[in-house]
Amino acid sequence: MESRCFLGHDAGVDDFYEQFGRRVRSARLSLNLNQEELGHQVGLERSSISNVEKGRQRIQLHMLLKFAAALNVPPEDLLPDSTAISDPLRNVPADTRRFVRDVLNTAKARSRA
Repeated sequence: MESRCFLGHDAGVDDFYEQFGRRVRSARLSLNLNQEELGHQVGLERSSISNVEKGRQRIQLHMLLKFAAALNVPPEDLLPDSTAISDPLRNVPADTRRFVRDVLNTAKARSRA
């Protein structure tokens, strides 16, 4: 699998936490909870909940279970779809993906030469 690490920054990990945050926010809103209430239930400050929902704050694995319990959802419902985060061109329109892949592969091959 091709690495998407750029200057020590892994875009795949960032995407994971952004999607996780969106799922947390969606579940929280469906329960009509505010960030402070959710924070109280999982042991975090309101500002941390805001950062988690924006994908700016990473959580430890055990916190996934706390979030799931507080939001009354199975833990896997909060995890991003692994196929969605594995394709770096998922935001490129489908009709141009092949062209973009060809250009990237050509550039990659030339950089090795």
